[in-house]
Amino acid sequence: MNKNSKKIIIYYAVSENHIKNLHILKNYLSDFNFYCIYDEDSKIAKNNNSYNFQALTILELDEFLNNNYKDIECFIMSTAQVRIFPLKLLYYSNIYNIKTIAFQETHQLYLHNNQLNNYILPLDHLFVNSLYEKQNLIKNDNNFSKISIIKWPFFQLNLTKKNYKIIANKNILLILNATNAYNPNSAENINFQIKLINNIYNNLPKDYFLFIKPHPVENNLKIINYFKKHQNLFFKYESIIELIMNSNLVLSTGYTQSIIETLLCKTKLFIVNNFNNSNILNDYKYFLNDFKEIIKIIDLNFSSIEIKNIYEILNINYTKYEKDDFLKDFNQLFNFDRNINNKFNTLFQLYLWSIFLNEYSFANEIMKIMLSSPDLINTNLKHLKSLNDFSISLDDFIQLIHNTNDIKILIPLIEIFKIFIMKKKIPPNNQILKILNNHNFPDYFNNLLFLNIQNLINYFLYFKEKKLAYSLINKYNNSCFNIIKSKSLKFKIYLKIRDFRLFSSFNIFNKINFWLFDRFINVKK
Repeated sequence: MNKNSKKIIIYYAVSENHIKNLHILKNYLSDFNFYCIYDEDSKIAKNNNSYNFQALTILELDEFLNNNYKDIECFIMSTAQVRIFPLKLLYYSNIYNIKTIAFQETHQLYLHNNQLNNYILPLDHLFVNSLYEKQNLIKNDNNFSKISIIKWPFFQLNLTKKNYKIIANKNILLILNATNAYNPNSAENINFQIKLINNIYNNLPKDYFLFIKPHPVENNLKIINYFKKHQNLFFKYESIIELIMNSNLVLSTGYTQSIIETLLCKTKLFIVNNFNNSNILNDYKYFLNDFKEIIKIIDLNFSSIEIKNIYEILNINYTKYEKDDFLKDFNQLFNFDRNINNKFNTLFQLYLWSIFLNEYSFANEIMKIMLSSPDLINTNLKHLKSLNDFSISLDDFIQLIHNTNDIKILIPLIEIFKIFIMKKKIPPNNQILKILNNHNFPDYFNNLLFLNIQNLINYFLYFKEKKLAYSLINKYNNSCFNIIKSKSLKFKIYLKIRDFRLFSSFNIFNKINFWLFDRFINVKK
């Protein structure tokens, strides 16, 4: 690359909202060349010609990095969830020594009961926009080398209504969250959202319009087709701010940044109280508990004075960035060296999560790098290599767990251990039970690990350990309630039958159940 050329930033996008944020960052960081990389099966891949950016596919990335890695400033991760695409990006970041950073796009911990869902995998630097988020990320034993507080670069709100086109005189806006098909911690699925829309629509005055704002990442064809004959009901894809400012009432199930944006617009906001909204419940009082109350709340006086209280709670800085100020902050905070000592732990995590996702060939790639790096010599490597094909012995696996202290590594390691004992049909002895009982992980992993939890219950039933099985069912009943609620009717019926003690008292049923679950529900090797 020419010495006079700009440095490169590679931006990972999942949704169209991320594309919007990409263009905002491009305006702030015009001294850099931006490339966008995205999942090939995403909506972005289908519409990439209309976005006006330079694009890379995952197949092109390796060659591009090999030719240009010295000129690449960083990867910007819009999300670092446990999925194969982010795993590969973080793998490349270690191969080519490229920094990985993220700008927190929502007040995630505040809006999600202090549960982290977007940034599970290890990153070098996370930029947040409130003291609340930083303090609670530290408490959560985060996976970041650095956390810095900045202003909110993606907040582009103009608080004057006159700049927006009036869509109708009587508008109700429902903002949909991502379903659990896209967000591992979501308690919503498509069927839930259809029911929600129906309940709102059937209780609205006939002269009101119901606007539905789908989550940017979702394919909503099923929902759209279901409601295509409904009058005064429209799916809208305009700017969320435009829709908010032209609505008489905004409804949300919570867990979304649009809550704060609605409050800033001083538009009436009610949270549909279908879940345990304990995140904002302590700070907010406008909840819809009964859909028949919609008529009343339309005319209810709404006080936006509570916005100030939320600002104070979060210590939010909404001051709009000027370009020079953003560049100054970025250059100052970005001037850090990657912690090479964390390289082994990072690769270790990527390797384990790859096995958990059944990406065995990719796990082998990671292992080759670990084995070929002289600075990564580790006594665990001989045991780690045998994890990929489950050829490791039980004693070696147990020893590997005992030698591991880092919770971020223990989480995938223990989950692979569960898969191992289940696939090998190893009876639960005292050593196994001690490992399973001594490692409890944060609730925000419950969705990601949900099938493993269910499979473990089946494993205990298979070996006639009914007491252990039902203690697990009781233990996860509360923490997984929303997850179970979001599953299909067939799956909920299956759980009801499986958890019914009369059925589980017959061992033949438990063996059939174990076999069926392993082959038709659980992801297997």
